[in-house]
Amino acid sequence: MKAPSRRVWTAARAAADGDGFVVMLDAQPLRLPGGTRLRVGTQALAAAVAEEWDAAGRNTPDGTVAADALPMTRLAATLQERVSPGRAAMVASLLGYVDGELLCYRATHPAELRARQQAEWQPWLDWCASRHGIHLRTTEGVMPVSQPEEASAAMAGVLAAQADAVLAGLGVLVPVLGSLVLALALAEGALSPPDAIRLALLDELDQLSRWGADREAEARHGMLGREVEDAARFIALSR
Repeated sequence: MKAPSRRVWTAARAAADGDGFVVMLDAQPLRLPGGTRLRVGTQALAAAVAEEWDAAGRNTPDGTVAADALPMTRLAATLQERVSPGRAAMVASLLGYVDGELLCYRATHPAELRARQQAEWQPWLDWCASRHGIHLRTTEGVMPVSQPEEASAAMAGVLAAQADAVLAGLGVLVPVLGSLVLALALAEGALSPPDAIRLALLDELDQLSRWGADREAEARHGMLGREVEDAARFIALSR
């Protein structure tokens, strides 16, 4: 969703709309680019979207709206325009990550990194097997591994059972984390956003600990962390 470049409203608030909620900018409902009202399913999410719009552009001299000022709005728009009308396509897209599952690709060296991956990643593969009956194979190095058909089928079933809003959040979490397992654990409340991003960046953080800080890497990690936090918050607000 493309936000207005300048603030032209005085205040934003959430309002009930049938069995859902909308956001009012003064007396006008917030609309998607095609003209449809943005509607969300929970009052908590509507309030969060309204809070974004109430704050957007307020503290800039000319009312400019920052591109990253509306994360809940962007996710809500994605949910309404892409996920809800195309659940099957979203599930298929997410399932495409199963053979590239981050936690299944282990380093061959150094020994310390191998040990950390085993200690910190394996418990989440075990969680996935116990929680969802999905048993994923691991490999070493960069050689690709094809997961068993039964594991892929079980993952497809788990994804298909998710609410639309969770699928929208997973659409952000899975690419950022590189892991369906970590994304599901985060969506289900078994893993916190900081721990999820730390596990996803385990290899890079190990390299930084050996070779020293890298400002560009740290900035990128911070950006990824914010995306994970936003997606996790969106899922929580949608329940």
